[in-house]
Amino acid sequence: MKGVNLKRVCTEFEAKGLDLALLTSSGNFAYVSGLALADEETRKFNAGVRNAVLLTRTGEGILIVADSSVHQARRDSWITEVRPYPGGPADTPVGPILEAVRHLGATSSRIGVETEYLPVALYQALCTELPHVQWQDCSAEMARVRSIKTPAEIQLMRDTVLATDRAFAAAFTALHAGNTERDLARRIIDNLYNQGADGLDHIWVYGGDKTTDKFRSPGEKRLERGDIIRVDIGGVFQGYRTDVSRMGIVGEPRPEQARIYQGLREAHLRMIEAARPGIQAGELVRVCDKTLEAHGLPFVGRALLTHSLGVVLHDYPIVYDARDTARLEENMVLAIEPFVVVGKEKYAVEDDVLVAAAGPEILSSFMDTRQMAPVAA
Repeated sequence: MKGVNLKRVCTEFEAKGLDLALLTSSGNFAYVSGLALADEETRKFNAGVRNAVLLTRTGEGILIVADSSVHQARRDSWITEVRPYPGGPADTPVGPILEAVRHLGATSSRIGVETEYLPVALYQALCTELPHVQWQDCSAEMARVRSIKTPAEIQLMRDTVLATDRAFAAAFTALHAGNTERDLARRIIDNLYNQGADGLDHIWVYGGDKTTDKFRSPGEKRLERGDIIRVDIGGVFQGYRTDVSRMGIVGEPRPEQARIYQGLREAHLRMIEAARPGIQAGELVRVCDKTLEAHGLPFVGRALLTHSLGVVLHDYPIVYDARDTARLEENMVLAIEPFVVVGKEKYAVEDDVLVAAAGPEILSSFMDTRQMAPVAA
């Protein structure tokens, strides 16, 4: 893990008047602590708080972790003060959190919390035991901090996004008609781990008339001549996510398939070109809409077309429509992912892009996307 931009966090806390923050989401725990814990990966799909971190506006940190993670926390985190608790099914971290707040002399302070990631029972216990604390939501401040990548984060994402794209390219090269969606998924996953991934965030593989499906596990659909293939994958590398989508075609594309893909690709490239510091995020949607319209393709309406990513897959800014007024900033990494549905086929391309003063940099630049990846018929 590359860790936190402490200077930026402290600036945000100062502006909001916070003395410290109690961070309990998996994303912020990983970002601040620099730890990629297996139990935090699991907790994404479960309620409750497993681990937490207290961070003061002067940059002092305290980790609260389950016993099973103490060794890793002391070995890998920049935070040297680690307070363990049993971490069993009936255990909560409320005790060590209270002890840490008292240790910091913060029992009458303004403490930031993430209201969406703080269970009611834990919040009630904290309010009862710390009646003079003023609790303030700091989710937006932390999201803004995460959105601007440090040089170390940028280099990590350059390497890992490119590795993800290499995993795609190798899998498509070995693919042929008669293979199933699951065959392709297995190849991509194998390649992803061979490229150094620590885990898999997601993999969606759709072939033929199943390309309009959403969030479905790869199945036994056999690929046939004329089928388009839509794949979206995300790897996990040192706690950071990648998110790339590619298209393939079994045999030669029909003229209409080629036309649709080229129109979508132009919209995609124009969105990337527009992704510059200072513009409103909604401008990317307007560019997409205008370009698709010029190619006679339907605009998708309100849908996820762009998002930041890092330790969180879908992070601020999450862009759904042209009214989004969030400003893009230098050193954001955005997943730009327009799509179009025509009849029973859905076409999508997604690249991870660094917003830079000199112009956008496509991090997923290994695979040739000038046409859909050819698959032997």
